[in-house]
Amino acid sequence: EEIASRTSDTKNDGAAMLQSLMAKLSPADRGILMMTLDELTYAEMAAVVGCSEGALRVRVHRIKQQLADFAKEVRDDV
Repeated sequence: EEIASRTSDTKNDGAAMLQSLMAKLSPADRGILMMTLDELTYAEMAAVVGCSEGALRVRVHRIKQQLADFAKEVRDDV
C-alpha cells in the first residue's frame, strides 16, 4: 500500500511538473505538444497548423528541446 502511494505521488508530481513546464511554452507550441500527446501523426498536425510536415517535425523537436531546457533549469534550482 505504501509503495502504491509513493508511485501515485510520483505520477502526480510528474504531471504537475509537465503542466508547469507546458505553461512556459507559447500557446501555439502548447497546442502542438497537445496534438503530439494525443498521438496525431505529423501529417495531421501539419494540416492543422498549416505548414509542411518537415517544418512541423522541426518545430516538435524544438518544443521538446525547450521542455528539456526548462526541466534542467528546474532541477538546477533545487
